[in-house]
Amino acid sequence: MRDFFRLIALLLIFFSGHLLAEVLLLEPQKDNTLYEDAQGSFSNGAGQYLFMGRTGGDNGIDRLLRRALLRFDLSAIPPGSEISTVELQLTIDKVPTGATGGVSTVHRLLSDWGEGSSNAPGPEGQGTGAATGDATWIHTFFSTDTWNAAGGDFIATASQSANYSSSPQALNFLSSAQLVADVAAWVNNPATNFGWIVLGDEPAVQNARRLLSREHVDSLTRPGLMVEYTPLSFSGIEPSTISKYFPKNASMACSRAASAAVPAAACKV
Repeated sequence: MRDFFRLIALLLIFFSGHLLAEVLLLEPQKDNTLYEDAQGSFSNGAGQYLFMGRTGGDNGIDRLLRRALLRFDLSAIPPGSEISTVELQLTIDKVPTGATGGVSTVHRLLSDWGEGSSNAPGPEGQGTGAATGDATWIHTFFSTDTWNAAGGDFIATASQSANYSSSPQALNFLSSAQLVADVAAWVNNPATNFGWIVLGDEPAVQNARRLLSREHVDSLTRPGLMVEYTPLSFSGIEPSTISKYFPKNASMACSRAASAAVPAAACKV
């Protein structure tokens, strides 16, 4: 009879966990722009704008790259939660004359980086002198720590891509298996959460884009992340009971039930 009640409790937890998904909406904890520069002198940590893509050769501006950095604080999501949907939305507010459409990609970063107090004047496209702790083309944290590779350390394979036109618009990175995997990895191991880098259509000259940053005055158009997750919990259920009633899912269940008192390794199928 005791096992029967344990089974009922386990079933309720298991199925309610799958049915009662939660949605978390986040703005970045930090963001910045990498301005291509051999000395790593420029940044825009406190600016209202981010940039991606390659600039043009007019008005004395060199054809240089811009890359946007974003990190979101995921600490509100319990470790072990099932992540089902992840969507990233940015806003393009300025497009250069003669620009064409393109494809933007988002990539998982492999090194931590900083957002300092630098705040570029005017339209912010050229950045300003980097402040202490800023990320630059060369530095993760100006002026002491550097990327392993200039322009940022990131996984070459994109987590997701999004098309954009020649007009200002919302830039939506729809949920993908890799975006979900990125967030799940960061939830379960927060020390690896360095965020994403956003690339524009880099081969195309004079096709850069200006994006709104987390500091922008219009809070409704700042970068946003939507995460749908289910905080499944098997805490308090004995590992032997999990193995008995869920043999095919015992590994998953045990990982969620693990605690200092009952480690996942103690659960046997």
